Amino acid sequence: MIAACVVIGCSDASVPDPELVRTYANVVVARQRYGDSVRVQQVVDSILKANGYEQAEFDEALRANARSPELFKAFFDSVSVTLTRKRDSLEIDR
Repeated sequence: MIAACVVIGCSDASVPDPELVRTYANVVVARQRYGDSVRVQQVVDSILKANGYEQAEFDEALRANARSPELFKAFFDSVSVTLTRKRDSLEIDR
């Protein structure tokens, strides 16, 4: 039982939050899709709100991922996979 807890605890430290990954991927798509910075900000605000984030909270969650090299790499690997899937399926979430 203790060994299972240790393994789970260790693996959680390098597993990015799937909601943050999905939200960030959607923000990346929005920034690439809209050239007008005002429109981009409106869409990004909409994405954040739909996923339960305020801008400051979202920014802090991103900074928290950057504090751990393993988590940072896992986060961006997950974002890359998510973006590839979106591109392949032409599916855009908000």
